[in-house]
Amino acid sequence: MAAATGRDLKINGDVSVSVLPNLAIEIKDVTFGNAAGGRAEHMATMKQLTVDLQLMPLLSGEVAVDKFILVEPIINLEKDAKGQGNWLMGDVKPAAAEGTAASGGQSASGGDAPGSAPAIRLGEVRLENGRVSYWDGTTGTEEIISDITMEILLPDLDSAMEMNGTLTRNGQAIAIKTRIETPRALMEGREAKISEEVTSAVVNLTFNGTAQMGAETKAAGRVSLDVPSVRELAAWGGNPLDVEGTGFGPFKVEGDLDMAGARIAFRNATIAFDEIKGSGQLSLDTGGAKPSVVATLAVEMLDVNPYLPEPVEGAGGDGTAASGGSGGSSGGAAPAGWSDEPIDMSGLNAANADLSFEAGGIRFQKFEIGKSTLRVLVKDGQLNVELGEMALYEGNANGKVELSARGETPTLAMSFDLAGVQAEPLLVAAADSDTLSGTANGRFAVTSKGGTQRRIVENLNGKGDMSFLDGAIKGINLGAMLRNVGTAFLDSGASEAQKTDFAELSGTFTIVNGILQNDDLAMKAPLFRVAGAGIVDMPARTVNYRVEPKVAATGTGQGGSDDASGVMVPIVVSGPWHDLSYQPDLAGMLTDALKDPSKIVDQVEKLGEGVSLEGAAEDVTKGAEGMLEGLTGGGDEAGAAKEGEDASPLGKVKGLFGD
Repeated sequence: MAAATGRDLKINGDVSVSVLPNLAIEIKDVTFGNAAGGRAEHMATMKQLTVDLQLMPLLSGEVAVDKFILVEPIINLEKDAKGQGNWLMGDVKPAAAEGTAASGGQSASGGDAPGSAPAIRLGEVRLENGRVSYWDGTTGTEEIISDITMEILLPDLDSAMEMNGTLTRNGQAIAIKTRIETPRALMEGREAKISEEVTSAVVNLTFNGTAQMGAETKAAGRVSLDVPSVRELAAWGGNPLDVEGTGFGPFKVEGDLDMAGARIAFRNATIAFDEIKGSGQLSLDTGGAKPSVVATLAVEMLDVNPYLPEPVEGAGGDGTAASGGSGGSSGGAAPAGWSDEPIDMSGLNAANADLSFEAGGIRFQKFEIGKSTLRVLVKDGQLNVELGEMALYEGNANGKVELSARGETPTLAMSFDLAGVQAEPLLVAAADSDTLSGTANGRFAVTSKGGTQRRIVENLNGKGDMSFLDGAIKGINLGAMLRNVGTAFLDSGASEAQKTDFAELSGTFTIVNGILQNDDLAMKAPLFRVAGAGIVDMPARTVNYRVEPKVAATGTGQGGSDDASGVMVPIVVSGPWHDLSYQPDLAGMLTDALKDPSKIVDQVEKLGEGVSLEGAAEDVTKGAEGMLEGLTGGGDEAGAAKEGEDASPLGKVKGLFGD
């Protein structure tokens, strides 16, 4: 033995041999040496081996084993730092690389189908308290399976074989039951009925169907897989999930299995993953360079939040709470800013996938989405998402998302169309802002690149257009400001309960490096019109915007003219998203008046000539006069009117620019 293997085989205990009526052998305390430099002293040890073999059946070519008992076998498999296994002995060379020819020209991975099986009968076949360990010196990892106990019942190859056993791996006990109806058929490469049951605290599996051994293993039948926790299963398997979120808990799947080698298909499957429940089809091919998955799944509710990182705690874009403006603000605590944590894109290169979803609803971060159809394609580091239908806040949407991790810097492209969507809940979900309500319609297309949330926002570029019908802007009442220009901005807290209702609000925008710019905002309301222009700094989460409202000469509302005549009171909207302030641009108003003083005089006069919009014209006139009085020194002795002059503020304005 030592000459052939280079190892010592020693029998340290008693040896008992008898020939008649059966060949009976009992050997105790056997050791088999390890390779030179191995970690363990022995490659294998065995406390006791008992064999009882019938002699007479051997004459007819039949193997009849009455007893085969193996007690406390211990096998230590090792691979050294160079990758050499201790199971290679003597002059035996490492196995040829995969794909090279084996002996006789036969591929190492292939082989002929099994031939005719010899006649075998097994009586008492038992393994008691075995142990197998595997040490990988190239990685420094060790795998141990202990407490191995197995019993096999095989009357003959044409009768059912039953195998029951238990083992312990990584502290978890596993029970295994196997039944093969016709072992001879399986051994000869033909199809055989088989059932399998695996029970443990981390995974439970049942299979009832058929199997076939040969060049590639095949199986077909009904399978049920029950995993109490995917996270615990992954950790138990030695590959803990390094992902945030609270998901990856219970997982159950039941369906019709069709397996051929590395190709596995599930049909008529029902799936329950955490709170996600659905049904569909799935196929998996692990034979390529990376796994490939094709699936069609219909789910009741797809909640992806448990699989996302927890929101970053913090304040505005600079990490500090932004202060409110002095002229009225929406108030509210500063929300979390953009995250600088790297976004893990490795999953896009882990597998290729073609997934089609139908969902009764979707939850994503703060978004609550209704019935949706979705197709997800993952190919060599690139993700394409096609949103065919999405019920979104009483309206609908469709769009596309392309995310690529093929280069050093991830890239992103998105395009969406919205129709009939309620703006307020959408903006609350998207930007923690409830300052705008109404029915939204529009479309936009953007691109970006970056490895963090902040970098993606900073590199955002694109364009779009939006319109809002029958809505309101919270935090400001433009109608009240126009009716009482002189006092509208004196109460810094008055805007908290204010809002501006409108019939229509529309505009287009461009985005360059995260800065959104709009130059053609137009709003129609029953008593006034508004034009606006400005920027939204998305990286800093701030607004700098100027609106120019005008009092309409009629109350026709939505159907009125866009170029309404009236007094214009420019307003500057600025500050962080969560705490906008609204300030009158008095300097801008005076500048406009200086450009064409007759126009503002004429419009103030017109507002007092028979126009009655529930007192609005009178209020505007009084407000305008009050503000103009302050600008022209009304009430001051130095500014007293000469005899025969109009002493009103309006008269003073006329006097400034001539009659």
